[in-house]
Amino acid sequence: MPQTIGPAARLAMVAAFGAMVAAPAAAQTVLRFAQLTPKTHFYQTDILDPWIADIARVTEGRVKIEVSAAPLGPFPRMFDLAKTGVADIAAGNHGVIAGRFPIVQIAETPFEEDTNPEAMSVALWRTQQKFLEPVNEHAGTQLLALHTSGSMHLFSRVRPVTKKSDFDGLKVMAPGKTGATFVEKMGGIPVIKSVPEYYDTISKGIVDAALATNTSVAGWKAEEFIKYQSRVPGGMLYGSFFVVMNKAAWDKLGPRDRDAIMKVSGETYAKRAGRVFSEQDAKSLEARRERIQVVGATPELRADIVKAFSFVDDEWLAKAKAAGIDGKAALDYFHEQVRTYKPSTSQ
Repeated sequence: MPQTIGPAARLAMVAAFGAMVAAPAAAQTVLRFAQLTPKTHFYQTDILDPWIADIARVTEGRVKIEVSAAPLGPFPRMFDLAKTGVADIAAGNHGVIAGRFPIVQIAETPFEEDTNPEAMSVALWRTQQKFLEPVNEHAGTQLLALHTSGSMHLFSRVRPVTKKSDFDGLKVMAPGKTGATFVEKMGGIPVIKSVPEYYDTISKGIVDAALATNTSVAGWKAEEFIKYQSRVPGGMLYGSFFVVMNKAAWDKLGPRDRDAIMKVSGETYAKRAGRVFSEQDAKSLEARRERIQVVGATPELRADIVKAFSFVDDEWLAKAKAAGIDGKAALDYFHEQVRTYKPSTSQ
């Protein structure tokens, strides 16, 4: 015999059902990251993917990042993709965006001693926070992270470069204005191209040589066309990279999620990126050991390189002064942080 539900019980059931309908499901914000490298590249697999997983974890699933299936624009436009909202998040290289980021390119200061990408990356982030932030070069976005690549060396298709005169008439691919100016001062002919253009530019013989990192030559599959590498203590140049988020998209996130995201970004991201670049640098060197002739720089060539790069700090200090910051203090702090930082030994 069916049971009769009383008026009070019926009202309680209706109220409970109404509450279930009214209660919204936990909202999830999905952010689109503009693809920077092929999805099999170590930057994606070893740096971005772990960071994306970290953000999902620390926000308890409230924020999800999806990488676009294809590039949303050319390499030099990555910053603008995020600033204009074509992408929610983007990463890229400061050096390929001519004249846009003169102050954060403090990382291009030359070093005469060996260093490593992790120390450089952490030092860059700390210097940005302590000295460079008021310049607001990344305006229109939320700066999530900074880091550097490995150090650049000279890779040649045509001849070993062991002295300054070997640069004479050499067409050299450079990833930015600083590298191009250096090539000119050494007697070469600079050709400015972005990192994704390494393969086409080198394989087609458009250039005779390239100023590049170990990882960029290997990661962009241009290594098979290289015959010689000139290695220099401290490297010839470091490039700086950014990770930024569209400001409007950032502001839509709650304070709790913004704080959580920055805890796994900033210096934490710099450490991971720098460590991965260090590891990949070593792997690239080992893998090519029997295929490419590695030539160490002579003291004379090293002296010529130092002289050719002398313009970098002078120009940067002038730009820092124009921007209203204490350039000498910032530069000294950056160098000190690089010298004293102890690379991490664990993941």
